[in-house]
Amino acid sequence: MKRGKFIGCFVAFLSLLPALSQVNVLTYHNDNARTGANTNETMLTPANVNSNTFGKLFRYSVDGYVYAQPLYVSGISVPGQGTRNVLFIATQHNSVYAFDADSTNGPGGGLLWQTSFGVSAVTPTLEFGGRYGPYTDITNEVGITGTPVIDLTSGTLYVEAFTHEGPNYIHRLHALNITNGVERPFGSAVVAASCAGNGVGSAGGLVNFNPKQQIQRSALTLAGGILYVCYAGFADSDPFHGWILGYNAATLQPLTNYVFNSTPNGTTNQFGTNAGEGGIWMSGNGLAVDANTNLYFEIGNGTFTATNGSAGGTEYGDSFVKLSTTNGLAVADYLHLITRPLWH
Repeated sequence: MKRGKFIGCFVAFLSLLPALSQVNVLTYHNDNARTGANTNETMLTPANVNSNTFGKLFRYSVDGYVYAQPLYVSGISVPGQGTRNVLFIATQHNSVYAFDADSTNGPGGGLLWQTSFGVSAVTPTLEFGGRYGPYTDITNEVGITGTPVIDLTSGTLYVEAFTHEGPNYIHRLHALNITNGVERPFGSAVVAASCAGNGVGSAGGLVNFNPKQQIQRSALTLAGGILYVCYAGFADSDPFHGWILGYNAATLQPLTNYVFNSTPNGTTNQFGTNAGEGGIWMSGNGLAVDANTNLYFEIGNGTFTATNGSAGGTEYGDSFVKLSTTNGLAVADYLHLITRPLWH
């Protein structure tokens, strides 16, 4: 929601039903299959979800637009506040809020803690995303766009923030204690990566991650002890690539063999001014993960050469891709989408 506005859709509860054990929402669409389903629901029926028993109970203000899906954890022991069911909200103003999900009573009016990560990138701007004029796809500012993810075992919330620091634009990963919003002892990690390639934006046989050209839109994913974060581009503004980067969830150390670039070798000589690309937007969805920890995702517009496998085809624009995660990231299968999918 916009700065100074209110969020209300996630504080509506059944006021007359008995208290039930709550189902935690730790990741985008509830689980790593991205089903969006609560298969344990037994109480909601057309008879009790009506204007007499179901409705908005209260509202909270936040400091910026909310693009990330709110997350929820029940029964957290919050210092000085007792045990609370907690709603987590991340904003484009680079803030993460923890709110009491049940009541605005208490010393903070329901606010349990708030953590902020620095100056967001103000929009409209021509400094990034300027292919179609000043960047306005996200208005006022770009900060936290992708949905965070929570590891309940360690009590850690992982979030990615985009900051504007002097002349520099920086992507950082943060790991927060869900009880108080304090950064974990291993701190934060500036996002940086490279991979072999001679495509657009490369130098010396390497394609380097360019933070000013990359937007972190997709939800963060935790699987097999690895935190995965995906990137696309601002308003198709070249040069950019699709990236998936893996980090050790216990330390936020980058895993150099867990780097995937969707278009590392697309050159302007071969494909023209729109070489490369292949962003991973997925309308904010996260990577889907199967029982063998394979990753599934869609790649947006970009160059494509993967059918030339024997000739070293490496470009996966406009494709649905399966990545193996055994000892690193490797393409296990793909389907090239002849018709361009909806990717924003």
